[in-house]
Amino acid sequence: MKRQIRNSVFETNSSSTHSIAISKAPVTIGKYIHFGIGEYGWENACVDIADYLYTAILEQNESDELLDRLKEILNNHSIEYEFEEPSYHESVYGDCKYLDYGYIDHSDETREFIFAVLDDEDLLMRCLFGDSCVYTGNDNQDCEPSGCNIADEIIWEYENGKYIEKSNPHHDPENYDYFYKGN
Repeated sequence: MKRQIRNSVFETNSSSTHSIAISKAPVTIGKYIHFGIGEYGWENACVDIADYLYTAILEQNESDELLDRLKEILNNHSIEYEFEEPSYHESVYGDCKYLDYGYIDHSDETREFIFAVLDDEDLLMRCLFGDSCVYTGNDNQDCEPSGCNIADEIIWEYENGKYIEKSNPHHDPENYDYFYKGN
């Protein structure tokens, strides 16, 4: 079989992109929070950050330890909580478990976010009870800035036959901490 190599062609492996925006404003800590399981892929949406965090934790190999840490923090703040019960199936190879429903596309990319909020109680409280959101989308959309790329400081706009680097008008580092889930 003859292989073809294309030169001078820009290609990407397109996938979902998610921006996690956590408000820096002080919050009043709530008394109760519910954690659901969601499906987060390519859709363009602003999704519940508690559900996203919980789903991200469930997708990790060390999910039991991470959930114990989350529960410990919530208990320390006298926050009552409820977790949607997950169900799993084993990998055909027997070395992994997978959620029967619910997922985050390329969930391994959420690890920085998970560990950051579980290592910083103030960040976690602002995440759960502040004006915070996860913007989902994908890297196939127009260059116009949208929620899924709000964590990026720069954007690329196509003008006069070429891409030009510009500041992202929606990126607001004075008021938000950002995490980005690419791939």
